[in-house]
Formats: sequence, structure tokens, C-alpha cells
Amino acid sequence: ALAELADEPWGLFAARHGPGMHARIVTACAQAGFTPRVVQQPRQMQTTAGLVAGGIGVALMPRLFVPMQPRGITFCELKGAGCPLAYELALAYRTPSPLVDALRDTARLAVRELGLNAAT
Repeated sequence: ALAELADEPWGLFAARHGPGMHARIVTACAQAGFTPRVVQQPRQMQTTAGLVAGGIGVALMPRLFVPMQPRGITFCELKGAGCPLAYELALAYRTPSPLVDALRDTARLAVRELGLNAAT
């Protein structure tokens, strides 16, 4: 359970780099009864994985990134308070573009092929 990680050092996105992911992880930790002790604030998932592999502590990462990570990391699916952490994909743009429809269609196809649940 997530609460078992309460005493571990954490690698966690800074709110300014990944506000949605940061907020969801902090909220999940709070629901599990603790505040993560953040020792590193990487900007990218690959950097997060490298820091964990180097021994800095633990991190929560989307399942999508598991196959791409370096050796020496153990991945566990968390169950319990605040898990799983749903994360939506959003696109912001100024003017309508045919690329917006193409990206949305591609994202929906990827979600279906990966067997993920997503709001339409």
C-alpha cells in the first residue's frame, strides 16, 4: 500500500513542471496519511527513473513508462488509498486546426488499443 512508502525519500515532479501529476501524487499520499519527503524534483519520467535507479528513493510513475525504464528498478502496482491515480490527457490550443482532430483520434485509438479507460 502507498502508506508503506511514508518514510522513504521521494523523487517527485515539481508542481511547476507537472502540476497535474504532482497534485495527484501529493493528494494520494495525503489520503494514505503522509506527506512525501521530497529529495529530488525531476522534470521528466526518464530522469525520475534514473534517479530511482541511482538510489535516491522512490517515485510514482504511470504504468505506461514501465517498459522504457532502466534495469535495477522494481515496479509495483499500488493498491489502496488514492490508487490507481487516473490521469487525463488534455490539449489546449488557440484556433481550430485539423491537427487537433487527428491528435484526438490518435489518442482515442491508443487508449482503446492499450485497453485503458478514458472519458471521451
